[in-house]
Amino acid sequence: MPRTIAERLTSALAGRYVLERELGAGGMATVWLARDLRHDRAVALKVLRPELTAVLGAERFLDEIRLTARLDHPHILTLIDSGEADGLLFYVLPYVRGESLRARLDHEKQLPLDDAVRLVRQVASALAYAHSHGVVHRDIKPENILLHEGEAVVTDFGIALALREAGGTRLTESGLSLGTPQYMSPEQATGDRELDARSDVYSLGAVLYELITGDPPHAGTTVQAVIAKLLTEKPTSLRTLRNTVPDALEKAVFKALSKVPADRFTGANTFGDAIAAGLTQPERGSESPPSQRSLWKPMMLGVGIGLAVVTATWLLLGTRGVAATTANIPEAGVPATYFGDVLDFALSPDAQRLALGRLACPERGRCETVVEVRDVRGGISLPLARFLATYDMRWSRDGRYVDVTAADSTGRFGLFRVSSLGGPVAYLGLFGFAQSVGRTDSLFVGVSVSNFIRLGFLLPGETAQRDTASFVGLDAWAISPDAARIALVQQRGGQNQIRLVDRRWRTLDSLSVPEYYSQPRWSPPGDALLWVADANSDVGLRVVRVEVDRASGRFRGSPRAVTVPFDMPQSFSGRRLDIADDGTIAYVSGVTPRVLQLMSRTRAGTVPSVVRRIVGQTGRLSAFISPNGGTIAFTRLAAHKGSATDQLIAFDVAAGQEREISPPLQHFVDAVWTNDGTALIYASYEEGVGTRFTRWDRATDRRQLVGTYPGRSLNLISVMPDESLFTIGEDGASVEHLARDTGERVRRFPLPGGQAVTVLVAAPDGTDAATMSWTASGDSLVIGSLDLRSGAWKEFTRLFAEGTGTMRWLAEGSVEFTITSSVSASELYRLDPRRGTVTRLGELAVPFASYNFSRDGRWATAVERRVVSNVYLVRPR
Repeated sequence: MPRTIAERLTSALAGRYVLERELGAGGMATVWLARDLRHDRAVALKVLRPELTAVLGAERFLDEIRLTARLDHPHILTLIDSGEADGLLFYVLPYVRGESLRARLDHEKQLPLDDAVRLVRQVASALAYAHSHGVVHRDIKPENILLHEGEAVVTDFGIALALREAGGTRLTESGLSLGTPQYMSPEQATGDRELDARSDVYSLGAVLYELITGDPPHAGTTVQAVIAKLLTEKPTSLRTLRNTVPDALEKAVFKALSKVPADRFTGANTFGDAIAAGLTQPERGSESPPSQRSLWKPMMLGVGIGLAVVTATWLLLGTRGVAATTANIPEAGVPATYFGDVLDFALSPDAQRLALGRLACPERGRCETVVEVRDVRGGISLPLARFLATYDMRWSRDGRYVDVTAADSTGRFGLFRVSSLGGPVAYLGLFGFAQSVGRTDSLFVGVSVSNFIRLGFLLPGETAQRDTASFVGLDAWAISPDAARIALVQQRGGQNQIRLVDRRWRTLDSLSVPEYYSQPRWSPPGDALLWVADANSDVGLRVVRVEVDRASGRFRGSPRAVTVPFDMPQSFSGRRLDIADDGTIAYVSGVTPRVLQLMSRTRAGTVPSVVRRIVGQTGRLSAFISPNGGTIAFTRLAAHKGSATDQLIAFDVAAGQEREISPPLQHFVDAVWTNDGTALIYASYEEGVGTRFTRWDRATDRRQLVGTYPGRSLNLISVMPDESLFTIGEDGASVEHLARDTGERVRRFPLPGGQAVTVLVAAPDGTDAATMSWTASGDSLVIGSLDLRSGAWKEFTRLFAEGTGTMRWLAEGSVEFTITSSVSASELYRLDPRRGTVTRLGELAVPFASYNFSRDGRWATAVERRVVSNVYLVRPR
C-alpha cells in the first residue's frame, strides 16, 4: 500500500520536524502545523501538491524560493527553511497564532474603514520593501495576509514567482493557475511574465475594495467569467455600496484598480499614503507616520545612578521671569529615602508618594525587586509586589495604580498593574512601556514587535492595542497630559528629531535637536516639552525646554537650555526624570562600586566558586583572564589631565603583583588575549583619530600599534591564530575580519534576520567561531556558529535573556558561555558545536556580575556590580 504524504514527510524529516496536524489545503499546497525540533518551536510546513512537484524542476524551485529568504520586514512572514523530502517539495514559515484576513472577512463581512486602511497600509509597506529588493508577490489576497496581534503579516512571498520560474511552460500546460483571478491584475490575467510592482498594487487595491464592500471588484461563476469582467468592466462605485467612504479614498482605490499599469500608483507606499490621506483628508502639510522596520531594541528605562538637579520653577513655568542660568539652580535635592538600594522609582502626580523598586537579595537564591509605596515625608513603606526585575514604573494620573514593566518569577514578561493600596497584581500581557492616558484607566503603550516599535492605546480589560502606528528608529515617546498629542523621538538623516503628532498620527510639527539623552517629559499643563540633552560628570546636565502651543499642537519659539551642576562628581546614566503636577522633580543619586573576584573550579562543566578578591573601585571595571588563567588584565580608573580615564593593568595571579599594560586611555573599548596567551590586543578610541588596536607583549612589556580604524569606535570581539581581528560591523548585524598589520577590513560576514551581534569567539584553529546575537525583536539571544571560510551561519538555540555574557572555547573543543538571565543573575551553559547541543550548567554564584573564563576551564573572573542609591526631591520655589 502506497504511503500517505504525511507518512512520507514524517519519515523523510525525522529529526528535523514533527508533523502535528493538518491546518488546511489550497490549490498549490497542504499546510501542516509542525514542531521544529532543533529550535523547539511551532512552524507552518507547506508541502506542494505532488502533481505540481511532478512538473517543476525541484532544484530551480528551491533556488528561486531561497531568494525570498532575504526579505526581513515586520509585515513579512520570512522563509525559515525549504527543501525536498522523499520527492516532495516543502518550505517552512513561522507559525502565526491568529486568523487570516479571509477568516476575519468571513465573520465580519466588512471592516471598519480605519481598520481596513491601517491593515492595507501595513501590507503596502511590506510590498514596497519587497519591491525594493526586486521581488513581486504575484498572489496578494486575503488568504495570504495573516493577522498577528492585530497586525498584518504577508505570507507566501515570492512563491508564485518561484513556481513560475521553476515550472516554465510545463506549469501552464498542466492547467495549474498561479494567482487568484479576483485579485489578479489585467496584465497577470493575460499571461504577461514581466510583472512589476504595479501588478501587486492592483491586487492590494482589490483586497481593500473587498474589505470595504464585502466583495471583490469582480466576481463570476467561472475563472473565465471573472477574467472577462476584469479586462472589460469597471467595478461598482465604493460610495454606491457604502456611502460613508470618503470621495478621496474611493479615488485612490480606483486609481490602484486602473486597467493600464501606467495609470496606477507607481509604488505600494504611494498607494498606502494616498489611502491614508483619503481616509482622513488632512490639512496640507500633514504627514503619515512611517511603518518600515526599525533597528530599535527594547528600551530598558529603569533609572540609572546619577544626579539630575533641575530648577523646578524653570521647568514648570519656562523662562518667563527666570533667567536660564545656574544662578537659579539649587545645589542639591532633599533625600526622600535612605535605604541605599533603590533601583527604580516613580513620583505620584500629586508629589505625595513614591513608588520604589528596591533590591532584595536573600542569603540563598536569586535577588528580586520589591515594589513598594511610601509617603515622601517618611513613615512605613507598603510592599505591593515582588519581581525578578523591573524596567519601568509609572503612576496612573489618578494615583490608584502603579504600572510596572517587569518580569516575574513565573516567567511572565510585560506590563503589570499594581494597586497603590495593595491587593492582587493584574498582568496586562504586553511587553512595553506604558503611560497613563489622562485620568482614565487606559494606557498608551509602546511595544517592540520584530524590529519596529508599535505605539497604541490599551483599554481596560483588553490585551490588544488600538489605533496603532509603527515607527522606524524610534528612541522614545511621551503622550501629553490631555492625551491630545504625542511626542516622538526618532533618528532621521543622522539627526535626532522630535516630532509632534495628533491622535490620528498626523504630524503637527517637528524639531531637529543636535543633542538628545533622556526620554522626553511633558510639563504638567502640557504646554512644554522637556528632555536632558547631555550629561557630563564634570559639568552637569543640560536640560532643554521648548514651549508647545496647546491649541495648534506646534512648537512655539526656540528651545531653551539650562546647565545643572551636580552635587557630587559622578556620571548621570538615568534615562528619565519624574515631574509631578506642582513641578516637583524626583531623581536618583548614588554610586556603583565594582569588585573584581577570582573564581575557580576543579573541572569544567561545574559552577565555579569565589577564591579571592582582586581589586575594587567606584566606577567602570572590565576584566580579561588569560587562556591559562595566570594573568588577569583589568581596567582601572585614572585621573589624567583633569579627566577620568581608563588604564589597563596586568595582575599576576601567582605573584599577586600588578604592572601597567597601557598609558591612560581617553576611551577604552575592548581587549582580547591571543590564543597562546603571550599577548593582549586592546582597542581604544580617541576623538578625531578613531579606534586604535595595540598589542602588548606579556614577556617584554612592549606595546606595538597594530592599526588605526578612523572615524569609528569598534568593539574588538575575537582574535584569530594569525592575530588578525574580528569586530562588530557598523550595521551591528555583521562581523568584520580585520587584517593584522593594518586593521583594514578583509571580509564581512552578515548574520541573517537582522540579528545584532554581541559576541564572536574564533576557535583555536580559526575555522569556525561561536556567536551570540540578539534577535531582531531584542528579547532573546541566539547561540550559533559561523564558518569563517564560507561565511555559512548555523543556529543552535535561542535563550530568553536580560543581557549578553561571554564565550570561551575550551581546550577539549566545547564552548562555555554565560548570559544575564535576570537583572541580578547569570547562568552558565555549554555548547557542543559538533553535536549542536546546548546544556545549562547552573546559575553563577555572584549576583550582578559579568564573567570571563580561562581556556582550560579552571579559572574565571567575576566583576560584581553593587548599587548604593537613593531618591532625591527638588521642590518648586
